[in-house]
Amino acid sequence: MAHTASNAIQLTLYLIGLILNGIVLFFMSQKRKVLLSNMLNRRVLVLISVLFIWSLTRLVITSMILRSGDVSANAVALVGNWTVLVLLLSNVNLAAERFFIVQPSGKERYFFSIYAIFTVLAIIILIEFLIWPSTDQARPSSNIGQVIWILSSSVTFAGSTLLTGYFYMATYRFTSKQFDYNPRLVMFFMDDDDLLDDGSVDPSLVIAARRKVEGKVFRQCVILSGTNGGVVPGDSGPGWSAVLIMLSMDVLVTPLQILYFKPDIRETLMFWKK
Repeated sequence: MAHTASNAIQLTLYLIGLILNGIVLFFMSQKRKVLLSNMLNRRVLVLISVLFIWSLTRLVITSMILRSGDVSANAVALVGNWTVLVLLLSNVNLAAERFFIVQPSGKERYFFSIYAIFTVLAIIILIEFLIWPSTDQARPSSNIGQVIWILSSSVTFAGSTLLTGYFYMATYRFTSKQFDYNPRLVMFFMDDDDLLDDGSVDPSLVIAARRKVEGKVFRQCVILSGTNGGVVPGDSGPGWSAVLIMLSMDVLVTPLQILYFKPDIRETLMFWKK
């Protein structure tokens, strides 16, 4: 009963995720010449596309499970693990792209290394499920296979979360240092009303504006870096069902975050304002 309820919740979340990510993809495609002119938005497009495909795939699989239960457990497990891996890679790359916008040094070396690492991880996942086929649609069947799977999944989740957090925090630190090197830079973020009659600026307003900008960047970095984690349970009971629901929520949380922090993408959805 609890397993059926978990599948029903996942089905609902994936259906909403399919619609939400589909809408974002549709409107981004309408403004692709403008939006996709920079690499950051192209990486956002990749992430949203993966979420859309993930929602569609899981929607079909979960529907089949609820109706008949006749699905290939190993195929579901392999596709699911690969998709989560791609989602983690997309999140890390999005954080990296934001950092390399302000500090481009080492960009090519990073992307070569990260793609090589994730390729190796994808091969490990394939080997795991070829040697120990899954029976629960998530993990290898044997004890040895599950130990390897838990270790590799934990390292992948922890590594991607730490790397994402590092890039966002590094972006914040670099932005803050720019204000130290060039204090007048903060004036670009101030309103004309902040200027005094003689054209100068009240130092207290400059400090307030800097704190406001730094605070906004810091909040974005903390929120974005804190939603990339995952949990690897040790059994297939209620804890596992809860984790599956948490993973399914990502198809909603991630696009909503993107719409919140990316006004250029958010405005493309506001067709009624055009």
